[in-house]
Amino acid sequence: MKNKKEKQQGPSKSFMTSGPTLHYSHSNVLASFWFSFIVYAALCSFWAKINYGQVGIPDLNTLFEPDRWYLSTFLSTPLSIFEYRYQGLVIGGLVGLLSIVPLSVSLLLSFPHSILFILAAALIAQLPGLAVVLLVSCVAISCRPLRFRSRFISIVLCIVPSMLFWFLTGGLHTVEPLRWAYSYFPWMFAWIVALAYAGFALAVGHYTRYRPGTIGSLSLLFLLGNIFLFTYKVGFSEADYQIYVEVHNEQQSTVFAKKSITPILDEAVQDPVLKSYLTASFYSQDPIMLRSELKREIVDMLRWDHWPQWFSEIMPPEFNYQAARDRMDSDLDFFINKHKKSWRIPQVLYHKAMLAEMEPSLKILEMHEILEFDSSHANTEVIPIWGRLYRDFPESPESIEARCRIAYNLAAHKSLDSACELAQKALEMIKEHIKNLKDKPAELSGEIFLPIKKTAITDLKANDLQFRLEYLLNLISSNRSDDPAENATISEFISLNPNDIMYEKKLKSILAGLAEKNPLRDNVELAIILEIQDPYAQQEELEKFISENSGADSFIKARYKLARLKLDISRSIEDDEERATQLRRQALDVFKDIQKQSPDNIYNESIERILTAIKD
Repeated sequence: MKNKKEKQQGPSKSFMTSGPTLHYSHSNVLASFWFSFIVYAALCSFWAKINYGQVGIPDLNTLFEPDRWYLSTFLSTPLSIFEYRYQGLVIGGLVGLLSIVPLSVSLLLSFPHSILFILAAALIAQLPGLAVVLLVSCVAISCRPLRFRSRFISIVLCIVPSMLFWFLTGGLHTVEPLRWAYSYFPWMFAWIVALAYAGFALAVGHYTRYRPGTIGSLSLLFLLGNIFLFTYKVGFSEADYQIYVEVHNEQQSTVFAKKSITPILDEAVQDPVLKSYLTASFYSQDPIMLRSELKREIVDMLRWDHWPQWFSEIMPPEFNYQAARDRMDSDLDFFINKHKKSWRIPQVLYHKAMLAEMEPSLKILEMHEILEFDSSHANTEVIPIWGRLYRDFPESPESIEARCRIAYNLAAHKSLDSACELAQKALEMIKEHIKNLKDKPAELSGEIFLPIKKTAITDLKANDLQFRLEYLLNLISSNRSDDPAENATISEFISLNPNDIMYEKKLKSILAGLAEKNPLRDNVELAIILEIQDPYAQQEELEKFISENSGADSFIKARYKLARLKLDISRSIEDDEERATQLRRQALDVFKDIQKQSPDNIYNESIERILTAIKD
């Protein structure tokens, strides 16, 4: 008989394990857990603040937007790592912390303890893609097969999914090769930060036997380091400027882009319910007459910056420019009130004033059923904003635009001497500004970093500003006299808004009151000719005007406009190649002759750009 030895088997080990910190008293573990979570929530909030401008749990639909799943978004907006050199370190450091802290919690405590951290990454930091990867990593590191004797090796292996996510979604593929390569630098730094954090946590834990509080204390230390770096090398004011101000350039390009109201008018005329409502409200029953009446009502209502009620009910959201403008204006006020001492305030006031100047061109709307916006006319209602910019920041480039707008306003209100004095000072300043812009070294294709934009007055805006100032000074100096009545007519002419539906009618009214020898007469006649919509009829009238006004101050302007018109006509008749070529040649000859005869005229800059574009 053989003796059989029975082997006693202990209880089976669980697949998911607990970390060494859970061996301490429950109250201490719980307190340190909540401390760690509060620090991590602060980390997520800091991320949200510098990238979205506000902290809080967003609409869940926001989490499904593509931008939230690609880390490359945060390399260019709101703060570009190519303009703000330390922003790459900040982004990399924060992403490294966001990734390693939940992993450390799952390793030293347990996977259930890391769930709140993962939710914070998804909801507070608004990084759902990273949260999904963290879920996989936290599950993996808490499972027994990856519980090596060396916890550091476990960390290194289980952070691989996060690294793959960083590098797969974090590259900028639409930039130059050198910048594309640099766009991966933040993720390399994130990996270094994550491993450094893990190394410190495990080293401290090894000598303290993984007492509670290690994760929270170390997270707080790393977070404070990131906050310090961002505050002193980038700045919250710069983040807010990019979020609340600079982004408006893109928003304005969408909100104030050209839009056709034709489909909406068609819908209004064809919709039986709306049509019955309109005809019951004393509108015409004839479809053609009804359409004309509706368009006229739209134009009349927009003079007061409102849509008709029936239009508001059926228009797409992008037509509600009034609400979008109010939101943008509110954001600008938010920045001004929050960062009163920021060097960006002149630029913000400039954007605020230009936003207030934006108005629909009613002429184009009535003629072509196209909603188009313009901000070139100086409105009296906006002068207080321009006045604040001019008064508080007189040396800023943006104050030159303020001087120009105020000068036009003064001229429109019969203060021609004050207008000329202010415009002359602005002209001197803008010439100096253009010189400084030209003296700056051009951007090289091999450079990684870009200079931070210091002003809203770019090259193109500066040239346009110089043109408007020179035009105003030439108009006043060439046409003013000792007769107060004639000077008042100049002011009336300057005050006219080309976007006004009554613009042509007002021009004809001024012309009717001018004497034959009044020096302003040719300017008014030319303005009326430029209102002719038929290009061939306008060409004929311009040629006639040029032949009769060779000595007038508007002579060069008429020749310039005629040459531009011929270029436009040549583009519209490309099927008649011979005629188009002839018109282009005539236009180029006129441009070159203007440059030769009047090398200092105000149109030379524009002519040079046209000639350069044609050569290219």
